[in-house]
Amino acid sequence: MKILSKEELKIELDNILTYGVNDINPDAEDISLITKDKDLVLMGTYENSSAKTAHKVISSIIPDFEKNGLSFADVNAIFVHFQINTDYNLRNIEDAMKIIYNKCDAVYFTEEPDVMFSTSCDDSLDIDYVKATVFVGYSKKS
Repeated sequence: MKILSKEELKIELDNILTYGVNDINPDAEDISLITKDKDLVLMGTYENSSAKTAHKVISSIIPDFEKNGLSFADVNAIFVHFQINTDYNLRNIEDAMKIIYNKCDAVYFTEEPDVMFSTSCDDSLDIDYVKATVFVGYSKKS
């Protein structure tokens, strides 16, 4: 995972967010949940290609946190952007996001983190390929 400045975060979001017919995009309010009053924003990119791709990609996030000495209990915003083929089964993304929701349910937080996702579709990608870009916001106020 990489620590981002606010300027770098804006550049990264501009690079990944597309506005195609089949895309699911965050609105300005969703984006502000990641950026507003955050002391630290981390970004990680994960990709995989198999039957349970989205699940594998999201499953790699939590160990990456712990490997870098970060406490999941201090997170107050998580945004995951999935780059997928238009024909990728969105139920797989829903199942993958449940990993994050379940982890949030299992951890004691002073304030539950905001968790959201978006997608951009690219038909040149293999049908089972998923690239997830994960943004994690921390605030000392939480």
